[in-house]
Amino acid sequence: MQSIVAVMGLGIATGYLVSKNRVIKHQIDNAVAGYEGSAEPATDGVTSAEIRSTRKLTNHVKFGDFKESLPVAERDAVLAQQSAAAKAVDDFNGSAPSIQGIMLQHDGLGV
Repeated sequence: MQSIVAVMGLGIATGYLVSKNRVIKHQIDNAVAGYEGSAEPATDGVTSAEIRSTRKLTNHVKFGDFKESLPVAERDAVLAQQSAAAKAVDDFNGSAPSIQGIMLQHDGLGV
């Protein structure tokens, strides 16, 4: 008699867990769908999916401030001009002395 009650209890518990699992999966699916569609515009414009897809673009890291379609020769010329301008500024300003260290002294008064 006790084994029948235990088996029935396990069956009820299993049924409860399976139904709870379905409910949670349904809630998660609804939340994901709401997140994906939340920023879609009512008028012409970009969608949230297009905005999120820009995270995958890494050309700004590869090419820096340059557009990827710019020929390499032109990019190198611009970089050479930037380097020359930076050198001219450094020559005009002079080189700043490097700080080797600062001596700190503790006087026991918290200062």
